[in-house]
Amino acid sequence: PYFVKWVRYTAFYVLYPLGISSELTVCYFANPTLRSTGMFSYRMPNAWNFDFDFAFFNTYCVMLVAYVAFSPMLYSHMMSQRKKALGGAKAKKQ
Repeated sequence: PYFVKWVRYTAFYVLYPLGISSELTVCYFANPTLRSTGMFSYRMPNAWNFDFDFAFFNTYCVMLVAYVAFSPMLYSHMMSQRKKALGGAKAKKQ
């Protein structure tokens, strides 16, 4: 039915920003625990002389780079898919 198709291609306007903000909030509130426990981090000195700080990775790579850089691109792709699926492109041609 058309209503189900419409909901499928329209609900993301609300759900996508809600999901992104929820994930960023979880990352933000998990950061103090990651820093204090060193969970998922690999500290020096070790055999490889390699240090990996997961709290830093979570803050800068995941939260800033991934979400800030790619969210607008994905959101605009969803809008173009909606236009294609619901016939917005056909209305312009006529």
